[in-house]
Amino acid sequence: MPSHPPPDAAPGGGTPDLLRLAGVALEFIAFKAVWLACVLGAAHEQPGLGPTAFGVSALAHAVLLRPPASVWWLVLGLSVGGFAVDSIFASSQLPSYAAPVPLVGLAPVWIVTMWANFALLFGSTLRWLHHRYALAGLMGAIGGPAAYLAGRSLGGVTFTAELWLIIVCLAFVWALAVPLCGVLMQRLGQRALPSPT
Repeated sequence: MPSHPPPDAAPGGGTPDLLRLAGVALEFIAFKAVWLACVLGAAHEQPGLGPTAFGVSALAHAVLLRPPASVWWLVLGLSVGGFAVDSIFASSQLPSYAAPVPLVGLAPVWIVTMWANFALLFGSTLRWLHHRYALAGLMGAIGGPAAYLAGRSLGGVTFTAELWLIIVCLAFVWALAVPLCGVLMQRLGQRALPSPT
């Protein structure tokens, strides 16, 4: 009686799965590298370091990972949305950003770059969140404030208001932003992952 591979086994000895995992790992490493370049560049008055690193990362994505067009539209949309959100934060002076280029009171270019950098994760690393709205919101509510706190520890941002107030504001914004990214990816034509059973 012929044996059959298990249903979740990939043809060709699992090579497609290995390539997918390698792509996810590459995407995540690139994300962290750009994040660090943005924060450390701002902290050391070199705000162009982050955008330059993002340019290299985006080119690598385009050549090696070949994400669908919907990812690039999400990068554009999240950059605009992130600029608006962090400009409100900057003008309210809740957080104070290092290297406020191009203008004090607006979201600096390195912060906008971080939003764009986050959008790239929805090509591979965060695809599994596309239909999991509650989990995406929870991850945003935790991960968003955590990223800002990490940025503060590295000198990229200082908090000029009560810590709890800033954390609540950031948690609210990111609890909406992460699920919205999944919705936008679906609307823009990205094939969603199957819903969990």
